[in-house]
Amino acid sequence: MAKRIAVLVIVPLLLAVMGFGGQKIMQHSWDGLVDYQSSYTAPLPAGQGGEPVTDQVVIVLQDGLRLDTSQDLEAWNSLRAQGADLAVRVGQPSLSIPSFAVINSGTYQEMSGVTTNWYDGPIPPVDSIYCAAQAMGLTTAMVQEAGGPKLFETCLDSPIFPEIPKDNRKAADDIILEESLVALEAKPNLLWIHFSGSDWSGHHYGGASEEYAQFAREIDSRIAKIAAAMDLNSSVLILNSDHGHLDTGGHGGWEEEVILTPLVIAGEGITPGFYGEVEQARIAPTVAALLGIAMPTHNQGQPLFDLLQTSSQSRAGRAVDTAKQQDLFYTQYLSEIGAGAYAGEELAEAAQALAQGDYESAYERATEFATAIRRHAEEARQSRLWRERLGRLPVVLLILVIPALYLAFYPRKRELLVPLIGAATYFLLYNGYFFIRGFAWSLSTFNEEYLIPGFLQQRIIEGAICLLIGAVVVGILMRGRTILQTAMGAVNMSLFVGLGLLLQVGLFYWFYGLEWNWYLPDLKWGMKYYLDLLQLLPTGLAALIAPVIALATRAVTDRIPLARPRPAEVREE
Repeated sequence: MAKRIAVLVIVPLLLAVMGFGGQKIMQHSWDGLVDYQSSYTAPLPAGQGGEPVTDQVVIVLQDGLRLDTSQDLEAWNSLRAQGADLAVRVGQPSLSIPSFAVINSGTYQEMSGVTTNWYDGPIPPVDSIYCAAQAMGLTTAMVQEAGGPKLFETCLDSPIFPEIPKDNRKAADDIILEESLVALEAKPNLLWIHFSGSDWSGHHYGGASEEYAQFAREIDSRIAKIAAAMDLNSSVLILNSDHGHLDTGGHGGWEEEVILTPLVIAGEGITPGFYGEVEQARIAPTVAALLGIAMPTHNQGQPLFDLLQTSSQSRAGRAVDTAKQQDLFYTQYLSEIGAGAYAGEELAEAAQALAQGDYESAYERATEFATAIRRHAEEARQSRLWRERLGRLPVVLLILVIPALYLAFYPRKRELLVPLIGAATYFLLYNGYFFIRGFAWSLSTFNEEYLIPGFLQQRIIEGAICLLIGAVVVGILMRGRTILQTAMGAVNMSLFVGLGLLLQVGLFYWFYGLEWNWYLPDLKWGMKYYLDLLQLLPTGLAALIAPVIALATRAVTDRIPLARPRPAEVREE
């Protein structure tokens, strides 16, 4: 009796403490993502430039444009017909500012340290196509709203950041168009233009709405005016998007409609055709190859050589330039993570072939080297991750031991069936309602940043409600049992819910730890981890009153008479 009473008191208190602790861990891990500091951005020696394909590249970013929506736009399709048509797979998280960094530097989030839209200020440690262009005496310009990111401001000759009306997105895009046409008259060698109306409408109306499609068409008409103001016989126009949108609005996650975006490149030196799907990091080195500037020193992508009309000598030279740049970058990266340098001979063989005038062999060996060193770096990353997982394994096993010991020493194991049913009720209700609402383990679920607090608060309320419903189920199934048995059933139900969540958190901890100082976790599972930690608080607090709910339910059900079997009727002879 005394032991059971002790359990009735101690377990709910422990669950409440675990809930508050889970909140602290969740905040710590979230801050670790937002404030992630890359250790791979140390300055590297710049490479050399090459023969330019064109004198001017204009990059137009239609923010938040989905691939399927772009295929219904007149200006986009007109440029597709005369240029290169591609689809781009966006890095994670699929947010605007991280994508801007990738597009203009060729450096993914884990390497650049730009992980969310809360990133503020320039990224001077990370090289970009703007800095590389300036270093070779080319002029750079950017047109975007004043409130946009200033990642590359330090390397812009003409930063054009007009103030725009906050309550009229169409007028805002009109201002961007006007400023862009003025900027084009100055003929900068590299110009970035950012239209944000599609993203705004995606957030407010959803990516499958007519309002979203209308905004996309109106920006498309503005793009047509930009294309008309250019001479594509002596310049190149690049159209792209940073991410897509869910049908209901939102991005940041891993959904295909979010991470697969359009890319069209048209103009001087571009071979028309469809080129399939490519990585987002390939845009920046392609711009570098077009302008003949050095590859950004932290670039992780390969130029899209197949669509460039260049001589075999120029192509081979730029492939060797890229291989040398990635040799420096990945050698630094491998050193930072404690791995050995790549020992392949492809780069040396490529350089030798280039010097001997064997341009085809130089190109092949250079591209083989770039692929091989990147694969070597990924294998080294995975190797270190598994070593760290091995170090965390004892903690995970200890977490597993807790429920095992409780079950092993519980005196009346048959009494645990009802609590297990109650716990299963909790998980079915909570997760079922979560997915029925159309949510997913994805940053896209938030739609806009200001909605995050409300979203989290609603999940907390749902967790508490689901646990109390589980207590009601326990009370119903405990009909006819003693007060102590019913209270113990509710406490054990709460304990099993808490342990179930703890086991899921423990599994994520084993794979990715609780903080990240040299890598980023898989954000799909990271989102589930945040939600599991979030549930610990409401379930911990609700566990304090779950026995009362179960007892009240049992008291009610005890007053409801059970249906008795009707006596058999006497058959008349």
